Amino acid sequence: MPRTIRPPDLALYSMLSDPSMSPDGKKVAVSVRKANLTTNSSQRSERLLA
Repeated sequence: MPRTIRPPDLALYSMLSDPSMSPDGKKVAVSVRKANLTTNSSQRSERLLA
């Protein structure tokens, strides 16, 4: 039987937001946020996806 998601599980995921398409439509820029439960903070970075 599957278990419910717990707060520590969220640190395993990267949350994607703010997608922006390049003018030629071939790439997408997104913001990536990853939680750090040890410091009770999160880190944000920008990624370019092809």
